Amino acid sequence: DDVESRLVKHEWNISSLKRAQTAPDPPPAHNVVALRSTARDSYLCGRLSDARRLCRTAIDELSGGADDVSTGFEEVMQRAETMYELGLILIAEENLLEAQEACMGALLEIKDDGGQVDDLRAKILNTLGSICRDRGDQVSAKEFSNAGIDLWLSKMTPCE
Repeated sequence: DDVESRLVKHEWNISSLKRAQTAPDPPPAHNVVALRSTARDSYLCGRLSDARRLCRTAIDELSGGADDVSTGFEEVMQRAETMYELGLILIAEENLLEAQEACMGALLEIKDDGGQVDDLRAKILNTLGSICRDRGDQVSAKEFSNAGIDLWLSKMTPCE
């Protein structure tokens, strides 16, 4: 290497570093997809505490701050799905109270969707039924499970 080529390499490295320092942060949606994917992988590998942490980070990213919670349908859906996934992780950790809170949060996220996500709603209701049953609250378990089943049945098309 002659002096000139080393100087060119050095300048290239400096300009690359400057570009890297000024590159904008990736939009939260990309980050959330990666966080949720990694959380799922962690869950499947039995690394529940990692999965829980990643889900909570994704929820925080989607919430963007208390005053700036997005109400766009896609963001609301992602938040609800991620809260539900967090609930499943907490069930696996046998933390039923927090699992119930996460699933209730997911249900509240989609309360005003006009029936667009009834499949997710039914899954959450049935999961809440299972959590309540495991916690010994048979009355709530039956109510949640019946609501989930009723929702699924209402979506079925009758045979003609």
